[in-house]
Amino acid sequence: MQTAACPNQPGRSCFKWYQLNPVAGTVIQDSYFGYSVDFVYAPAVVANRNGDAVFVFNASSSNHYVDVDFVGRAAGDAANTLQSPGFQLKAGRDIYTRGAPASHSAADLDPTNDNRFWVYGAYAFGNASGRNATCGGGAVNHDWAIWVGAVSFK
Repeated sequence: MQTAACPNQPGRSCFKWYQLNPVAGTVIQDSYFGYSVDFVYAPAVVANRNGDAVFVFNASSSNHYVDVDFVGRAAGDAANTLQSPGFQLKAGRDIYTRGAPASHSAADLDPTNDNRFWVYGAYAFGNASGRNATCGGGAVNHDWAIWVGAVSFK
């Protein structure tokens, strides 16, 4: 999985995902996921033994704070599709600024339940006003936090 330019959406970023057959060395599925108004980045994926998968990532735009989103794919879904439009795990409350810590997302299976997927990601936190205290020299300090959630297929 990787971040890539969105097909048919110039100027937007998506994530490109693949399902591979490691024994045959072939690609089983190959597709993109993204939003028409937001940039999508820092993706991660986890799949269970049934072939269900959950993708977690960050999304933002000039009009939308950095949040943590996820989307799923049940094993029986049509090839090369995810269950659009995706879901918001945690809404962002501040802007992304250069020099901020890199956004990271991750996902893993619950060790006691193969149908429970744990996802987490960094989001722009800020405080109630959207900004936190100032750093030395008066620069605004934009804070980041991590949000964790459990998701599953019914």
